[in-house]
Amino acid sequence: MTASTLPLKLDGDTFTIAMDDLIRFGVVWYAEQGIFIALSEGGKSFAAYRESVKTQRLVRQAVACRPEHSFAAAFHGQPRPHAVHAHVGVKHARQRFLLEANGDIVLDTRCVASLNGLSTTRARFRNRGHGRFFFGLE
Repeated sequence: MTASTLPLKLDGDTFTIAMDDLIRFGVVWYAEQGIFIALSEGGKSFAAYRESVKTQRLVRQAVACRPEHSFAAAFHGQPRPHAVHAHVGVKHARQRFLLEANGDIVLDTRCVASLNGLSTTRARFRNRGHGRFFFGLE
């Protein structure tokens, strides 16, 4: 089932009204342009609508009061750098990786060049120096 919509074009703006929302809620208010649309039968007046939503928070107010959506929570949720890197390997794989303190993954040239085998010979590893994967967590 496709929802019917009504696009409205103004001088410097375009917006769309979902008719299902208009039928379900009885009103549509586009505050930025001062547009209020109500059903002719059973729709509220603008004053009645403003009174009914007076105690409700705006979306930005509801998001701001949640701790997981604050800048501090996002910043402190990132892994902090530490001085020691970790060795990472995969079971049954010959390559070894280093997980650096800032979150970058390093494929050390020595880990590839010292191994014999078709998939890990020096000729197939064409990088000059170590292979690095940057994730920008610093």
